[in-house]
Order: sequence, then C-alpha cells, then structure tokens
Amino acid sequence: MKILQISQKIPFPPLDGGSIVINSLTSGLLKEGHTVKMLCMVSPKRAIDANTISSDYRASVNLETVEVDTQLKIFPALKNLFFQKESYHTSRFRSTKFAEKLKQILTNESFDIIQMESIFVSGYLEIIKKYTTAKIVLRTQNVEHIIWEGITKNEKNPFKKWYLRIMTRRLSHYEIEQFQKMNAIIPITEVDAAITKKYIQNNIKINAIPFGFAVKKMQSKHTKVPIKSGTIFHLGSMDWFPNLEAVRWLLEEVWEPFDLDQKTTLYLAGKFMPSDILNMGNKNLVVESTITDPVGYMSDKEIMIVPLLSGSGIRVKIIEGMALGKIVISTTLGAKGINCEHGKNILIADTPQEFYEAILLCIEHPERCESIRKEAQILANEKYNEGLITGRFLRFYEELMER
Repeated sequence: MKILQISQKIPFPPLDGGSIVINSLTSGLLKEGHTVKMLCMVSPKRAIDANTISSDYRASVNLETVEVDTQLKIFPALKNLFFQKESYHTSRFRSTKFAEKLKQILTNESFDIIQMESIFVSGYLEIIKKYTTAKIVLRTQNVEHIIWEGITKNEKNPFKKWYLRIMTRRLSHYEIEQFQKMNAIIPITEVDAAITKKYIQNNIKINAIPFGFAVKKMQSKHTKVPIKSGTIFHLGSMDWFPNLEAVRWLLEEVWEPFDLDQKTTLYLAGKFMPSDILNMGNKNLVVESTITDPVGYMSDKEIMIVPLLSGSGIRVKIIEGMALGKIVISTTLGAKGINCEHGKNILIADTPQEFYEAILLCIEHPERCESIRKEAQILANEKYNEGLITGRFLRFYEELMER
C-alpha cells in the first residue's frame, strides 16, 4: 500500500504531541512494509532546516517540503476580519507554491491513500481530487472549532471575545464544510468521532483510532532513572493556546494561592514559553523553554499535571506519562478521550482546591498512589501499543479501498 501524508509541519523530530501522533503512524506503516511519502509545510514559526533532519528519515518517507508563512499577522488578520469570510485560522495555510508541489507529486506518482493530518491542509482538496483517484482521509487530532469555542468562552476581554466569536464561527463553518468532502475521517478519540458524526450528512466513513507508540522501547530506556520524589511538572508547547491558558491558571489559581512552593518543586517546560513565566523561575519553580528530549525530561519527575480548561482530541503527553509510570493529575477535559478512571489510573481535579488536594495526596501519601501509577502503565501498554494501532489503520484503509 502507498500512502501520502500531508502535514502543516514536519513531524520529525517527534517532540510535541502533534508530531508524535503523525510520526508514530508513519513509523508503524514503514515497519509493516508499506510505502509512505511525506509532504510538509515549513513555516517561520517552526523554522526547521529540512537538510538538518536525519538522512534516514528523509529517505524513508521521501520527504518533500515547501516554505509557507503561516504566522499570525495583525494586518492580514484585520483584512480577513473586515473583507473576507473565510476563517483566518485556515486561510494562513493557503500557498500557491505548496499547491504546485502537490500537483507535481500527484502527476508523477500514484497513491492508494492520501491522508491529510489536519483540517489546516484540507484547502488543497480540489487539487487532490483533480489529479488522483486515491481515497482521501482526514485525520483529526482535534475538532478545531470546539477548542476555540472553549477559548472564546473563557476570554475576559470584551473586544477579544467579540473577535474570537467571529473567528470561531467562521472556523466552525469551514471545518464542517470540509468534513463533507472526505472519503473518510479518522478522529483520534471516540468523543471527537461522536462530535464529527453530528455534522456528517453523506456516506462518509468515520472511525476513531488513537495514536500508538513503541511503549516497551520507551519504558526500557527511561524507567530506570532515579525519581525526584514529590516533584510535579507540566510539559507542553506554549504556542498551543490551551497549554498556555492551563499553565497561567495553574500558577495563578493553584501554585501561588496554596503556597505549594513550600511543599514541592514545580517544573514547567515547553517551546515558546513566554518571557514573563520564564522570569518567574526560582529554586522551587523551574521554568524552561525548548526541551530536546521530552521523554528524558519527564523520566526523573513523579507527578504530571494537566490542568486544561479548553481543548479537544487527546493529550499525548498523558499517555507517555502513564507509560513512564507517572501519577497524572488532570482536569476532566484534559483526560477526555482517554479510557481512564479517576482513582484507578489517574486523578481528576477540576477546581483549584481539588488540584491542591490531589497534589498533597501524592506528596504526603505516595503509597496510596502506587496502584494508580501501576494501573496507568497497564493502560498505556494495552491500549496504545504502536503495532496494535497501525493494524487498525491498515484494516480501515483496506475497507475504504474496497468501497
């Protein structure tokens, strides 16, 4: 089987959740003997010199890249607001050069499956349908307009709220319209699948398939590191707004009001960490920006916190943390889409008081959390194994091609 994956970013090295999700499937397909080609955008925000990427990876996926400036800019945003109707979230990913490269690839090669790795690259559907008869699959790591509905709801500034409401409405219209044009959609969770099905009117196959990774390999490499007892951490890219919103809430509503710096050390890390948070660092609040080895970063810490207030999809870092035997404390929303259970393999907290009590429980009564840690590892091993997930994708592709 030959698959073309189209992404708005190069998913290598797989450092953030989105890249991990894409790369893990690519890896699984290659291990099963299938052919994968990767076409990716390279934006100034994620300025990766494709020539610095390992030659093995470039060769294995026959990597092709196109520079596309997807940065948020004030004047184009205002022009979009007052003179255009398309969502600015998605219009930033339109590129003549990218369209030409895609056309060239489809003219010279044939594929069984073309998989778009987000709604942001779905603007090239007309070209795909014109130059190939391959089945077109949209893989959604989030239902994007659901995320922005949450962000809009939580926004306090009246002007920003007004603007976000307009942008979210446009994004919702665009996303739902694109759903109708696919042969199939693969949401990353059953929750997102249920939401997507509400918008589908034609005969489009929808199958929720989570991500998978080499769990045993990760565990063998990173679970023998000495743990800093009682330490808590959050790891996530700060250019994804829900992560930034979550970290600010954690600091303002939990860390400072409950004087947790007197009881433990909090580690915060993620790309694009704002300078005001970086400058807050001290001996009990350790703040870093870019982490070159996210799994290694997590390995010597004990308690993972995921205080998401808005978002969709699945939190990849939670699954990785579970695989490493971390005790995870998350909001209900943060854990959504993961087949977990409060008190069994995760701790759920939705208010500052609940977060404080959960953290205190882990620090002062670690023996009571030991079973949670072990059950979390079992969940990661049984549900998110790379081979298992790759098999589900392949069976779905085969069913789709028979139609």
